[in-house]
Amino acid sequence: MARAVEIDSNKLDWVPTKWPGIARKLLRNDATTGVRTVLLKFDANTRLPRHMHPAGEEVFVLEGRVRFEETWYDAGFYLYSPPGSADDVFTDIGATLFVALPKPHVDLE
Repeated sequence: MARAVEIDSNKLDWVPTKWPGIARKLLRNDATTGVRTVLLKFDANTRLPRHMHPAGEEVFVLEGRVRFEETWYDAGFYLYSPPGSADDVFTDIGATLFVALPKPHVDLE
């Protein structure tokens, strides 16, 4: 059976987001359902402002370390945030995250 999506992320460029110091590689984006899967790369001393996850969020820290709210997570950590949860994300040394969203997040600030 063929896969619906196959992407060599090594061949994708990092694309700047609307947040300074954060770039992404879009792996999957379903305009019908809102499902989105991305790699996010944070420069050192970068913050993703507070946002809400209407349908939850899955994150795997690939490199570096990040703070979600008051807790720090190093490379190798997996996080699941349930529907309706909200957070902000900060890194002091830089980080790369794998992020899967059933629906896009909603900016709160």
